[in-house]
Amino acid sequence: MRIKAIVNVVYGRGDTSLESINSDKSGDKGKSVIEVDGNNESSISFDPNAPFDSPGDIVSRGTDANAFYSTSKKVVNDFSIEKYKTEGKRNVKYKVYNPEQIGISKSNKGRKTKTFDKSYIDAEIKRGNTPKIAQYVKTSTGAIQALKSKAGWFGVGVTTAENIHNNIEDGESTLTIIGDAGVDVGLGATSLAIGGAVSAAVVGTLGAPIILGAVAGLGISVGASYLLDGVKINGKTISEGIKDGVKKVGDGIKKGIKSIAGWFK
Repeated sequence: MRIKAIVNVVYGRGDTSLESINSDKSGDKGKSVIEVDGNNESSISFDPNAPFDSPGDIVSRGTDANAFYSTSKKVVNDFSIEKYKTEGKRNVKYKVYNPEQIGISKSNKGRKTKTFDKSYIDAEIKRGNTPKIAQYVKTSTGAIQALKSKAGWFGVGVTTAENIHNNIEDGESTLTIIGDAGVDVGLGATSLAIGGAVSAAVVGTLGAPIILGAVAGLGISVGASYLLDGVKINGKTISEGIKDGVKKVGDGIKKGIKSIAGWFK
């Protein structure tokens, strides 16, 4: 069911009135639309099915679910990270419970935990020897590790290939096909990196449980899909708007090259 609301805004008077609300069963299921009619007419619509609209979206959600399941499995096996401070709360440390769950050997003293100083982790990262705990507590490492995810890139690849196919079917120009593909890859990479960074920030900075970090990473991925492809302004999603912008830049460069070439004829 599509719910449509039209609102008249009287500019300069500061008052608004609801003109009509109606229900339209014409086929746009699950989509809600709000249209604002005034001196500047615009419309905003939201598609709640956006994260599952295409094969690429479904693959990405499957990848998200698999990553969440993997983390949950470690948590069930008593893997956790505790953040605490010592020496007048200046020295930050992370105590890892059942560290072997992420490939870290246990302490030689037979303990079920292993402790890392934040300063040690930072120093090792600078030396190029990134500890395995870093991706769970350092935002930069979390982002980098997310970008190394083969499963994550597979989802981005499926989406990009699908959109290339659609552009070819629609008879789009080579410039548009290349530009759109670049935007798809760029947005996909950004989503992966932010998800990994936020997940690490929740655990490493806020000291929250590992499972909450996984939930945050999942939320970022789904939320990015809603933001980029679920919200339409004047009939276009944010990702479509970015692609249009890239196309205009490309067209401008192309025209500029033709103009310069004309000078030498």
